[in-house]
Amino acid sequence: GGTTTISNLSVADPDTSDSFTITATADHGNVAVSPASGNLAAVNGALGTGIAYTPMGTPATDKIALTVTDAAGTHDTVNFIFNVSGTGPVTLQGTSDKDVFFATSYQDTFVFAPNSNQDVITNGFQSGTDKIDLQAFSSIDATALTTLLATADHTGGNTLLQINGTTDTLLVKGVAALNANDFILHA
Repeated sequence: GGTTTISNLSVADPDTSDSFTITATADHGNVAVSPASGNLAAVNGALGTGIAYTPMGTPATDKIALTVTDAAGTHDTVNFIFNVSGTGPVTLQGTSDKDVFFATSYQDTFVFAPNSNQDVITNGFQSGTDKIDLQAFSSIDATALTTLLATADHTGGNTLLQINGTTDTLLVKGVAALNANDFILHA
């Protein structure tokens, strides 16, 4: 496979004069970002231009872990999880950090677990075709799902689910509403 660039990223921090370091690793590929350190403007310039990903071999899916660390050692990590093979269907597994899932035109399954943090599905979730797997949440049955869907925030053509209060949230971009058939629940 060729190189893919994830661009238009940025970091917000009140201490703009601080120095920051970017680290980016992939489970099944190489990631490049330049410059990998500097003040906030330099780091945001690099993230705006993008991180370049090149797969090693032919993995079906991959995950890029992008971490930004400030001079005090405070850091934040976001994982970009996506289909590499260009074929489907695929299952994309979440982590305990913040995740951004890239949907495909295939039948995708997005797997979440308790303590999955604030996650996003972008790039075209297809209601009625794709699935959000919440089987690891033993407390979410059909009744709880009905409540979850009824209390979802629908703003700007997106759907925000408060799965576990504010601890576990899922923002489905470009989808104004979800229905029970979009989910896989604990039996």
